[in-house]
Amino acid sequence: MFKPTQDRVLVKVIEKKKEEASAIIIPDTCQVKQETCRFAEVVLAGVRTGDHLPDSDLRPGQHIVILSYGGTEVVIDGVKHLVIKYEEILLRED
Repeated sequence: MFKPTQDRVLVKVIEKKKEEASAIIIPDTCQVKQETCRFAEVVLAGVRTGDHLPDSDLRPGQHIVILSYGGTEVVIDGVKHLVIKYEEILLRED
């Protein structure tokens, strides 16, 4: 398996649906803004090193909101993923 380096995060984009299997309902007001952001799930996070980089507290399976125009698309085992930088993460689930 591949592992992201330093300030990179491997994510899987969550396709836009009104209701997810986990019963999360995305309101219509949020769907209008999806041209500038999108929902994703963390697959793996790189290990951040150096004095100026805070430790990553992202965990696999965690939901995040990312910029829609960022990231590099990669296909791993036939599944589309994005490799993004930490600064492209707008919100994260606690």
